[in-house]
Formats: sequence, structure tokens, C-alpha cells
Amino acid sequence: MIAMKLLFLSYSFILVIVTTCFIYLDIEGRTIYNIMLVSYLMQASLFISTIRRESEGKTQYLRPVFILLLGLTIVNFQVIIDTIYGAFRTEITIWRFQEYIGKFLYLGIIAQTSLSIGYVCKCKNYNIIREKEERPSEFDIPQYLWGGILIVLFVLFILTIDVRAFLTGDSSVNDGSFDRKVGTLALYSELILNAIFVIIISVIANSYSNEEDKSVKGFLSSFPIIFWIIFSIYIFLRLLSGDRGPVIYNITTLLFAYIYATKRVFSIASLSILLVVAALAVTVIGIARKKTSTLSFEAKIAYAVEELRKSDTQSFIPVTQELASSVKVTGIAIRGLERGTIEQGYGRYNLTALTNAIPFSARLLYTLFPAMREKSFVSSEVITVEGYGKNYSSGLGNTAIADVYLDFRTLGIPILFFVFGLIYRKVDEVIVEEKNVSPYLLTFTLFLSSHAIYIGRSSFSFILASACFYVVIQYVLSVFIRFMNIKR
Repeated sequence: MIAMKLLFLSYSFILVIVTTCFIYLDIEGRTIYNIMLVSYLMQASLFISTIRRESEGKTQYLRPVFILLLGLTIVNFQVIIDTIYGAFRTEITIWRFQEYIGKFLYLGIIAQTSLSIGYVCKCKNYNIIREKEERPSEFDIPQYLWGGILIVLFVLFILTIDVRAFLTGDSSVNDGSFDRKVGTLALYSELILNAIFVIIISVIANSYSNEEDKSVKGFLSSFPIIFWIIFSIYIFLRLLSGDRGPVIYNITTLLFAYIYATKRVFSIASLSILLVVAALAVTVIGIARKKTSTLSFEAKIAYAVEELRKSDTQSFIPVTQELASSVKVTGIAIRGLERGTIEQGYGRYNLTALTNAIPFSARLLYTLFPAMREKSFVSSEVITVEGYGKNYSSGLGNTAIADVYLDFRTLGIPILFFVFGLIYRKVDEVIVEEKNVSPYLLTFTLFLSSHAIYIGRSSFSFILASACFYVVIQYVLSVFIRFMNIKR
């Protein structure tokens, strides 16, 4: 087991060093790309084998780090492979990024290899369920209080949104991001509503982990009925709006909470079926929301299925083509820095992302650093302006690599992705290995688990800060419960 780990780390370190040298020496060519792709496939195989060696029994394949790496692989490599080997008309050819194909590939290899190095450096035995002493829950409160909180937040959310724009999808554009039609109160009420969903799931999962019944039915029936009523209505409304993000995050939170509570092991076959179904559903919803808002929800879905069936695909894997298209954001970041049209941040982009995830904290940032008020260091906005100009109608979003590259260029990628690997090692430990953890840690972990698939097209700093904000909400709720001396 130790020999396998040393082999993996040695090979991975060499791969990162060699790939970094290729970037600085400007070594490119199709033969080199072939060699590097095969080299990375070998590294990925060693990573999986290292984890399997740590498991004496069945290996849990449905774990956050695998979902994270899957999302990163789609964003970092799919369009590159389509362009090199498929001769498709991809985002690289449309945006004329052919000169950066090598850099796209090399940065992706460095990022994902460094993440797996950080993960394995903290690797432990998965087959041992580390059960901590059962602790009295700080959230052992009557169901009516949960119900009251959910009802108030849900009603506030409904009252503060533009219902027509919401239901037609006009209030949510470009990969589930809110556009300028969404008011501040509506934004924060939905943010806190989603936080309460995660907190309730976290608390109940922690409690259910000590139950004998490990069935799906038993787990789901442990939630109060008012939770399912409001949760189901909210998910349905979000499906009508075409915004896939909250739907995916909340359902994935439930899935990983179930794995944490029951320690059920999912095989590769189960994971493959789940991913195919999820990818098809996400693609259909994505196509449907682009259709005119005058159609009914059923008509939009029918339209999307027909479009998917007859579409002239421009990828080897059509169902993940939209997620993969985010690679253009990385290209815009690289080209902008090389041309000098984008200013290198030296940490300011990620610092801004950390503060933007927590309401009102940006004011403190601008107070401490007044110069940052004069120029935007919101990476997604800077990239959108670079790509579309100042009068853009929708955003381009972000990628995990672009977000780091804008601050620290190539040398920042291995360092920060190594840290990301360390963080997701702890996330996996909690989900796969531990029981009776701190309720705050479980909320933090479930948030990062549910967002793993989309981190490839997002800012890790923003996701990390958002998870911390959920924990802050949970702490405030805990203080309120103690102050009011609420008992079951």
C-alpha cells in the first residue's frame, strides 16, 4: 500500500514538473499532445488504484472527489479532444484559440494532477468507519420550528421575485446565474432558504447515521413532511424557470447526506447509470430554457428532446458539450493577460470571490483596499467584458483554472489545486468514513460535495466562502435556539 502511494506521488510530481516545463519552453505538437494525454490517463489510473488499495472491501466510487475530477475533466479536456481528434467546430475554433490548445491541455493536466497529489498526501483507510461519540444535537428542536422557518423564507422568496420572469426563465440566464432582474431581497431570501435546506438535511443525516434502518425509504421518511412539501415545490418551480443549479445542488446534497448516514457503497455501474441520467436531464433542461418563454413547460421539454435527437453534434460526448464549452473562459483569461487587456490580480480576484460569497463583506474589503473599488476584480465580470464588451446581455461565467490563472498565472495552478485536493480529502473522509461529526463540519462538507460537479466552471474561492457562509447561518440559528431555550 505504501509502495503504491509512493509510486503514485513520484509519477505525479514528475508529470507536473514536465508539463510545467512544456508550457514555459512552448513545446507543442499533436505527438506531444498524444503523449501527455496518455501520461495523464496513466496518472488518473494510478490515483484510482491508490484509493482502491486503501479499501479492503468495496470501494465507494460515488465520492465527491471523483465527481469533482469528472467535472474538471469535462471542462478542461473535452473540447480539446473534440478539436484535435474530431475536427469539430468547437469553442476553440469559434473563439480562435487554436494557438492555446497546448496550454489548455497542459494547465488541465497540472491542475488535476496537483489536486490528486494533495488528496493522496492525506489518504487514509476508507474501510474503517471512524465513529465518534454520539453528541447531543444543538438542533434537536421541534419540527414546527423547522416548518415555521421554511414557510417564512419560502413566502418571502415568492413575494419578492418577479413571478412572471421567474417562471418563464427570464430572471435566470447563462448557466443558472442571476441577472439584473433579480432583486437583492429575493436573492438573499432564496440564498438563506437553500442554506436552511442544507442545514436540515445535515442535522437529520447526522441523527439518522445512528439508526439501524439504512434504506432509502427510512432515510427520506426521517424528514418532517413540511420539509418535503416546500422542498418539492421549490424544486418544481426551479425546473419551470430552467435554472438547473439549485435543482442539482439540493438533490446532490440529499444523495451525499444519504451516503454519509448509511455508508452505502455505490458501484461503478450504479455511478455510470446515475451520471448518464443526470447528464441527459441537465442537457434537456438547458436546451428547454433557451426556447421562447411563451411555451408551456411540457412543450419546452418536448422541444428540447427533439432538438437533442436531431442536433448536428459537435462533440464526441454531446450530453456534456455545454459544460465543456466553458473552456473558452480559460482561453479568454489567457489571451487577456498575454495582450495586457486584463490586469493580473496577484490574489485580488480570489479575495474578491471570497468576499462576494458573503453578503455585505465586500464593503469591508473596499474599506481596507480602496483602490479595488475603482476597478473590478470580479473574475467572471472581467472575463465577460473581455469576451463580449461592456454592453453584454449575459455572462460568460468562470472556470476554476481561469480564476487561479488570473491571479497567479501558471505557477499558481499546482499550488492552489494541491490545497483544493487537501480540502476534498477531508470532504471525502466525512462522507465516506466518519459518523457523528460536528453539525457545522457536515453542513460545510455537504455544500462542497453538492457543488463538486460545477467547480470546474466556477471559482473555488467563491464556493469555499459560500460553504462558510452556510456554516455562519447555522451558527446564528444555533445561538438563537440556545437563547430562546427551545427544547423538543
